[in-house]
Amino acid sequence: GGQKCLIELANESISDTEFQVYLEILKDKFIKRNLITSCSAVMDRGFADNQDSQEFLDFALDKIWQATPSFHSNINIISPKDMYATRMQDLRERLEVPTISSGFANLDQMIGGFKRKDTSIIAGRPGMGKSAIKKCIEKNIAEQGLGVVSFALEQGFSTEADRMESLLTRIPVTEIQNTHRWRKNDPRIKKIQAANRTIETWNYHVVPSRAVSTRDVRSILFQLTQMGPLDIAFFDLFDRLTDVNIAFNKAQVITEKLGFLSQLSEEFNIHCCLIVQISRETEKKKNHRPSLV
Repeated sequence: GGQKCLIELANESISDTEFQVYLEILKDKFIKRNLITSCSAVMDRGFADNQDSQEFLDFALDKIWQATPSFHSNINIISPKDMYATRMQDLRERLEVPTISSGFANLDQMIGGFKRKDTSIIAGRPGMGKSAIKKCIEKNIAEQGLGVVSFALEQGFSTEADRMESLLTRIPVTEIQNTHRWRKNDPRIKKIQAANRTIETWNYHVVPSRAVSTRDVRSILFQLTQMGPLDIAFFDLFDRLTDVNIAFNKAQVITEKLGFLSQLSEEFNIHCCLIVQISRETEKKKNHRPSLV
């Protein structure tokens, strides 16, 4: 078709942001067509009337089952005869694949390090230092040469950069936040420049957008894994991920997002660390128990 055909193909191609939506539509039509085909086969067998009722019922149930998404899923069922071999393989992988160290010996001893294909949660009330400890862990992991991505869903890039520079330069964050008051020849400027040169050598990424959805996360992780190995992703605050059509109530939203991120940790063979804020109104409750904001 020549150049004109190539231009038309480029204009009609699906963008990265639209791909997941198109994929869901294809899955929907695939399931419905399979069910229609299976139901037609059951109807034809019923009208043929060449089986007794039990045989016909078994045929109908089998046909419908084969058309369901569960029949084609990747869900594994481990039966007793496979239990030993599966467990031994699990233990071998645990020995061969080291966990990700947080850089804090006591924390690593307590949790056994950050495990791949798993999730963890750092929870606390506002102003308790959740983001600060997260930034310390990010620095420690990045200095190990591992791949780190930080989804700054609340703080923004400037705050993330201020904290990382403070850790590397030992300059208090409050001073870095007031750099507009520094003189041009202030010696602290060279320290911050050196810190950023160090950060350039890391496999470290920041996603400062406050309008990231759970579906965007998969696209971002895919892009980053094409650039290099990725080991851990931090989400601060993870409940700030925007989504459409799942806002039934707060508990259901958290459950939906947590399940989705757990799937992504397995899909990309990484660890997902979620920063969660618990309610500051705990003292007003009768049982004084904290809950997700």
